[in-house]
Amino acid sequence: MGGAGGIDFWHELQRGADGTVPGVSMAELFLAVQALHDAGERDAARHLFNRHVPLIALASRDMDTFFAVQHQLLSIRGITTTTRQRTPSATDPGLAAEVETLLADLAIGPGAWEPGAA
Repeated sequence: MGGAGGIDFWHELQRGADGTVPGVSMAELFLAVQALHDAGERDAARHLFNRHVPLIALASRDMDTFFAVQHQLLSIRGITTTTRQRTPSATDPGLAAEVETLLADLAIGPGAWEPGAA
C-alpha cells in the first residue's frame, strides 16, 4: 500500500502496490486510476492521475493544508455542509480561493470523481 495522500500513486502502482491511502475526498479518483491500471489501460490511468497531480500536490503542502483541502472538496461535492475545522488549525486564508481556481483550471466539477465519470 502506498500513502502520502496519494501523490506517488502512479509510481506505486508501477511497482506493484495494491492501493494507496489518499484523502477521502478523492477516493473515487484513486479507484478509477487503479481500475484502469488493473484493466491494462495504463496510458489512460496515467493520464487521469497526472491530470490531478496539481490538486494532490497542493493538498500535500502540510497537514493543515491537507485537511483544509479535504474539507473543501467534500463540501464542493455536497458530502459535507461546512469547511470549518476544529482548533487548532492554521489554514492559509487564501487556500480556498486557490483550490477553486485550480479546480476551474483543471475543469474539475462536483461530480468529477463519481463512478463512471472518469
